[in-house]
Parts: sequence; structure tokens; C-alpha cells
Amino acid sequence: MPCSARAGRKKTPRASWSFAAIFWIQYTGDFLPSLSGRRWVLPKASALSQKYLSVVLRACDLLLAGGERSSAQEVLDICSRALLLEPLSEELYLRHFTALKQLNMKNAILNHYPIISNMFLDETGEVLGPELQSIFRWASEGTNTVDDIHQIQKDLDEVTRDDRPIRGAYFCPYEVFKHMYHMVVRSAVRVDNTVVLLLVGLQSTGGQAMSKQETARVMLQLREIIKNTLRKGDVFSRYSRNQYVLMLSVRQPGDSGVVAERLLKGWKASGLSSSMRIDISTGLPEPIV
Repeated sequence: MPCSARAGRKKTPRASWSFAAIFWIQYTGDFLPSLSGRRWVLPKASALSQKYLSVVLRACDLLLAGGERSSAQEVLDICSRALLLEPLSEELYLRHFTALKQLNMKNAILNHYPIISNMFLDETGEVLGPELQSIFRWASEGTNTVDDIHQIQKDLDEVTRDDRPIRGAYFCPYEVFKHMYHMVVRSAVRVDNTVVLLLVGLQSTGGQAMSKQETARVMLQLREIIKNTLRKGDVFSRYSRNQYVLMLSVRQPGDSGVVAERLLKGWKASGLSSSMRIDISTGLPEPIV
């Protein structure tokens, strides 16, 4: 049995029991990994994983309820181990960041939150929930202000992690995309341009649903194809688990067809088209008065 959980009381003089005194958890990996392709294995493996996650979350809640620093530190240790097995569990991250807040570790929150937020956006197309956002806002309060305009310009510079200028279209969270959409549509009216929206969706050609891992992997590759196909002034965002929305500023609505053809050509050249396809639909936004 790869996953087991036992609960029991233990006599101890401590006012707050440690995690080890409340729960004993052992998780040794996936259930029958050599038989993972069998249909009867998947539901059993998923059930065991969910039981493990449920026990971990319950243990974290019990420890956090006491409000003690030692308990919060234990939660960090528990979550660090559990996140190796469940890297996309928002509930685990909520306990992790709650423990950081109890320990007043604002810098850790400020450093880790953007990384986790971008990971969720890339992997699931979703933003983190309001509770995690609230913890991030709490950590952001009282941070030092910058009066030097040159420092602000440096912060606004668009560079990659290795300090090279970013090429291709601009990728941003959907909430940012919506704000940019309003700005671009208003500007297009003044310069007699047309704004066109493209919705690019990833679909399986075999009739079978794609796994979460496979979808995440291919969506990242599709993102690179879109970024390198569009112009540097174009903007796109993750719209859902298997869709990107693109915003193009063109002279004529028909110009979007050229972009769609280039996207399809880039997709076929990627070698991913044997088991998956992309569907592209076009829309013309209503003018903003």
C-alpha cells in the first residue's frame, strides 16, 4: 500500500502536539506505476492520492489553529514534502502561505507568490484564489517605496531572466489582458485600426481526453509558437486550461486570416499535430464609446 494514514493520541506534556504525535503519514509514490496504463489502476491511484492530501490538509489546519511558531514551522515542512507529490494543489499553497504569515515571513511571501502565481497561470490558465491574494497584499504592506525614476524605469524594463530583450508577442495574465484590451480598442479608433480577437484552442484528435500533464506540456509549446508567430506589439493570454486568446491590431479584419495561417503552419512544423490539433476562431470586438 503506497499511501496510509493513521491517527492516534499520545501522552505528551506539550500544550500543542506535534504533527508526528497526531498523524503518521507515509506516501511512497504512485500506485503500481508499472501498471499505470491499466484502466482499473487510475481510479485507485487517484483515490489514494486524495486520501493522502486530505490527511495532510487536516493536519495543517490543526497545527495552524494553535497559532504557535513551532506549529507553523511544522506546517512548512509538511507542505514542502506534500507539494512534491501535489505541485498544483492550491489548498496546500494556502496552508503554506498561511504558515509563512504566522511566522511574519513577508519577504518569503513576496518572493514565492509571483513564482507560484505564474506557474498556476501557465499550467492551469487560472489565477490564485482571493485568500492567497489577500496574504500577498498583507505581505506587500509597508514595503519600501522607490523615489528614483531611473530605478522605476529599470523595474519596468522588459527583459528575460538572463537579461536579454524579450522577442515576440507579449504574454500576460487574463486580468491584465482585459485592461490592455480596453486601452488598445480605444487607441485603434483614433488611428483607424481594427482590433481582432483570435481564440486558439487545443483539442485531441483521437477522441480521448488529454491528461492534465500532457495538456500542460503541449500548452507551453503552443504558447511559444504563438509568441514567435505574432508581432512584438501583439498581446495574448491564457484563457482556459486549453485555450489562448490573442489580440491583434490590424488595418483590415481580413488580415487576421494571415496570422491564423501562420499559426497553423507553425503548429504543423512543431510535430505535435499527429495526435492533437488547434482550432482558431475569430471575433471583432464592439467599439468602446
